[in-house]
Amino acid sequence: MASKSLHFCTHANCNALTTERYCVTHAPMHTAGREYDRGSSAERGYDAQWRIAREAYLRTHPLCERCLAKGEVEAATMVHHKVALRDGGARLDPRNFMALSDNCHAIVEGRKIEVLI
Repeated sequence: MASKSLHFCTHANCNALTTERYCVTHAPMHTAGREYDRGSSAERGYDAQWRIAREAYLRTHPLCERCLAKGEVEAATMVHHKVALRDGGARLDPRNFMALSDNCHAIVEGRKIEVLI
């Protein structure tokens, strides 16, 4: 059986050689262990009740509320908790919901930087 060939770790600016995607130094940063630490989606409060509430909210709020506030029209695909569950936000209270597009949700969550033109 052939062994895996060596290649560079895919972590940014790492020159370590490995047979896996990441070297032993960077693998813990990129593996399922990070997700495991967070718990499953159901353990974090995103269970069947949440899915029902989310679908109902998207039916009544089909457009991204953040885009509408800017005078733009974009379909909503996500329901965001205005006050995060980890900060004591109401899990199933629609007053704590905001319908967002994928792009706006990434911006609100801090995973994407908004470019203003």
